[in-house]
Amino acid sequence: MRQVTQRFGWLVVLLVAISAALSTCSGADKAAPTAPALGEVPPAGENTWPTPQTAPWAGSGFAFGNDAVWPDYIPADIPVLEGEITTLMEVPGSHVRLLYHGVSEREIKAYVKELEAQGFQVQGIVYENPAYPDRAQEKLRQGEYDAFDITNGVYHMRLEYGGDGATYDIDARGFQIQGPVVEGPSWPDALAGMGMPPPERCQLVTVNPVGNGGYSISCSRADGDVDADYLRLLEAHNWVEQDRVVNQGGDLISLRLSNGQLTAILSPAFETYFTFTVLPSQATSLAHTWPAELVGRVPVPARCELSSVLSSRPGSYSIFCKPTDDGVVADYLAALAAAGFEEQDRSEDHQGLVFSITLMGRDMVMKLVLGFVDTVVIKVDPVGGAGG
Repeated sequence: MRQVTQRFGWLVVLLVAISAALSTCSGADKAAPTAPALGEVPPAGENTWPTPQTAPWAGSGFAFGNDAVWPDYIPADIPVLEGEITTLMEVPGSHVRLLYHGVSEREIKAYVKELEAQGFQVQGIVYENPAYPDRAQEKLRQGEYDAFDITNGVYHMRLEYGGDGATYDIDARGFQIQGPVVEGPSWPDALAGMGMPPPERCQLVTVNPVGNGGYSISCSRADGDVDADYLRLLEAHNWVEQDRVVNQGGDLISLRLSNGQLTAILSPAFETYFTFTVLPSQATSLAHTWPAELVGRVPVPARCELSSVLSSRPGSYSIFCKPTDDGVVADYLAALAAAGFEEQDRSEDHQGLVFSITLMGRDMVMKLVLGFVDTVVIKVDPVGGAGG
């Protein structure tokens, strides 16, 4: 998808320049995305900012939730974009990326006006869909931008927005005060002491407590053999596979293992990151029984054999069951409706098949995760504590 740009006050001149720039981007061979030189306007038709999958983000530090805040080393000359920051990505002395939630278009445009008032040069960007080229020019004329490229001397930023979210990229290479060295998280001593070593050649990205003494962990793989090598390492430490979930294409989605003291759910499906949840075995119910806390509140699915029941915190459960026939899900949805649960949302995969269904009860949220060969995952969370 290409982009069309407009610098405020110079529409006619820029449209000519944009046409020339777009024509140069039609070749089959394109260089890998690189950050533009400070003070230069990125050429139309190219993504000049790194994506999460490309350099330099591969060496970045991550912060989420309450830890994701506007970095204090960003110069005061750059005004703070107020709003809820959900994710902070930092490459010290290079780039900063902030992901926002709940920021409106009105707030974005007010922020852009504030930048202009402080002397920043702002360039509006419209992404062009080749199937509808006239729509891009129409949006350009009406000032309906998808992003803004912002410069002022050594400062260079890019602000992209849509829906109720925004992505703010800040080039930190021109800052006189560089960002702090981001130290990655360390492997929990509690897990090492209970016979769970860290994976080799997999740089830790997040290590977050999830309650009941458990952890949610993700790491960035150095090569394609990390997963298999880690399974062999766990087997050497007396870990035993309990269950696995595969999709209709035969790809492994999750793998549950236990060493008696800990239970781990490994999720190798993500291309870049290896993620897993680890819980003390006493915080999990491996018996094939419906949680007592849910009896009388959430119907038990008929003809669906329970394979495991996990609880990461009070009131929250991930329940795995194996349907015996194709009518199990439809019958369970009917039973949930009769119990007062109302469907809120459903997601489909690229083939149009339903992947998940979210339902709301009086005091809890449920999500049915479908699309696996022989497993349905039932996630239950108290209202206000849904785990997604």
